[in-house]
Amino acid sequence: MKNLIIVICFLLTSSAFAELTPEDILTISNIVEKSEERLRTYIDTTIIASEKRTREYIDIKLDGTEGKLTARMDGTDRNITLIVTLLVGVMALIVLAVGIPQLILVSRQRNQHAMEKRLDEMQDEMKQFRKEVALLLEEL
Repeated sequence: MKNLIIVICFLLTSSAFAELTPEDILTISNIVEKSEERLRTYIDTTIIASEKRTREYIDIKLDGTEGKLTARMDGTDRNITLIVTLLVGVMALIVLAVGIPQLILVSRQRNQHAMEKRLDEMQDEMKQFRKEVALLLEEL
């Protein structure tokens, strides 16, 4: 019952029967527009500040990551250079290990071939001298 009396009192008050005048509507409209403008300004300022902080954070992270990547790339370049140097060294050792004995063999074969040729020439000369000696002995 008490609640019913309170509801009736509220319904019978003068503000329940009041109407808004065009000036009231303009005032309310101006208040809402100003509030919206302040809200837009606040939101824009907040968004701009947030974007700035985000950019700064990302720039800091990217700079750190870029530094790490540069260091790793330098290390990788150094390692690749060392590996290439090692491979060239191993290839040079293989060439030396195989090439020098081959050169020695080729040189010996050439010398041996030259000696055999010279020996054949000397044997031919010896045969020639024997023939000449035999002819000289026959004449005597």
